[in-house]
Amino acid sequence: MTLTLEAGDLLQYIPGIMWVVDREMKCIAIVGEKFEEWKVDRNDIIGKMVAEINHEEPSGLNNMNHQKALSDREVSYQVTIGDEFLECKLRYLPEKELIVGVAIDVSKSLFLEEKLESQKREILEYSTPIVPVLDHAVVLPIVKKLTLEKVRYIQKQVVQGIYELKGIEYVIIDLSGVQRIDQSSHEAFQQLHTTLNLLGYQAIVTGIQKSTAMEIVRNGSQINADIVYPNLKEAVKSLLV
Repeated sequence: MTLTLEAGDLLQYIPGIMWVVDREMKCIAIVGEKFEEWKVDRNDIIGKMVAEINHEEPSGLNNMNHQKALSDREVSYQVTIGDEFLECKLRYLPEKELIVGVAIDVSKSLFLEEKLESQKREILEYSTPIVPVLDHAVVLPIVKKLTLEKVRYIQKQVVQGIYELKGIEYVIIDLSGVQRIDQSSHEAFQQLHTTLNLLGYQAIVTGIQKSTAMEIVRNGSQINADIVYPNLKEAVKSLLV
């Protein structure tokens, strides 16, 4: 079969690796810079079946997705080759009875995403320390913004750290350093309050600034707590009695 794709058909795809197979799943064209990295001769691939190229059975991932493209027109999936992670997209061109495939190496992007997530976790951990102030009380000083992500981190990670401490009865959540409370964090804060109560802790909130209080009122929200004090000093003083 002679391949007669117009340039426009190819230019709409980004050729990390680009290949074309016919309805019988035979590769009739393939291009891409990856072949130099992999030290693979394209001529050794052209003319072979998809399953053979990928060293898999006809029921294998790549071959089945190519078959699926005939009915679904477009198929996306991921494959791992060595330490590389490839995002693959297939598109069936019925007027030409061909499947065009593109695979892009997203390994670096995933690495950067994982690194960014790791840095976020470190920042959250650093910005939400557990500070013991009395034998039976700890303080969670929260600074800058109270976000949904930060509240969920406290609920999943920080509460576990508190639980590992012995004799704690009160958890003081100090908001004096908070400049803004995201509206999306209110429901999560309620869940945090419930979690603390279920574990047998009294939740004390301190240091809500006037601007923050006004923001809460405007949003029609609330900060759940068992006890509220204007500042941390008053809260600690009450626990000394």
